[in-house]
Amino acid sequence: MTAAKTLAPTRAPRLWMPDRVTFTADALREPWGEQIRARVEALALPRAKGGGGYPIGLVVAPIVAVPEWQTEYTRLLDDAQAALPAGCDLTWELITHRFTPGSRETLLGWYPNSTLEMVPETRIAKRNKFGGIKHVYPRDAMREMRGWFEREIAARFPGAPILYWT
Repeated sequence: MTAAKTLAPTRAPRLWMPDRVTFTADALREPWGEQIRARVEALALPRAKGGGGYPIGLVVAPIVAVPEWQTEYTRLLDDAQAALPAGCDLTWELITHRFTPGSRETLLGWYPNSTLEMVPETRIAKRNKFGGIKHVYPRDAMREMRGWFEREIAARFPGAPILYWT
C-alpha cells in the first residue's frame, strides 16, 4: 500500500477537530507510571464521545519495539475495538519512539532506572533542516512495525484512516 493511499482521508471534511486521546501498550508505562494514562482511562473519552457521532482521534505513542511488541499492541488494539462503537468516526496517528541527545539526557536524569531502550548505536541518526539529530528505528524495523499496524488497524477498524505515521 502506498503512503498516499494509507494516509489520505477518505471522509468528508470535518467541521470540528476530533477529540484526541494518546495511549500506549501497558508494558511501556513503566518509565513514566501515571504520566501515561492507563488504556481503560484513555478509552473512556472516545467511548463516551464515539456513541454521539463525534470524531475521535486515537494516538498510539510511543510505539516501542519491545520484546513481544506485536502481542502488547494486539492487546491495545483489541481494547480499543471493544471500547469503541462500530463505525464511529475514527482516525489514527501512530508515533514510534525516537529521541534526541538532549531528550535522552533529560529522560535518563528523570528516570535513571528506566528500562526504555535509548542506545544511539541501535538507531539511525536523522538530521532536521537545522542540523539537529534524532535517533529513530532502522528502516527494516520501521517497515515491519508500520506494515503490522496498517494491517491490524484495517482489520479491526475498516475505513478508519491512519493520518500520521512517524
